[in-house]
Amino acid sequence: MLRVKLAGSAAATEKKLTDFIKAISGSGRATIDKTGGLTLAIVNPDQYRDEIYRRIAAGANRAVGFCAADYAVNVSGLDRAVAWSQVSNTRYFCIFPTAFQLGSRALGDAGESRQQSGR
Repeated sequence: MLRVKLAGSAAATEKKLTDFIKAISGSGRATIDKTGGLTLAIVNPDQYRDEIYRRIAAGANRAVGFCAADYAVNVSGLDRAVAWSQVSNTRYFCIFPTAFQLGSRALGDAGESRQQSGR
């Protein structure tokens, strides 16, 4: 496995890797073969946790804004791990399943549950 920083387009990075592999002269029975395509890696994914929290809070607050003034929101699942899914050579989707419940502040009601995804 070769790891390089994505510089420019995915095609340019793949060409850089292919040229590197071709430039290495084989010694004895050792060979380097290219298999598969590019795979992205996210360095320090927890660095995005605060932004994910902000987006979840914004969605939950937007939902509670449609309710009566005495309603509040309760968010759960913020302790879960952040998961990622590669969707192209240069893009990932963030998957962070959470849930929030809307309810009356006065009653402490759980109210209606809404699923939210941190995408």
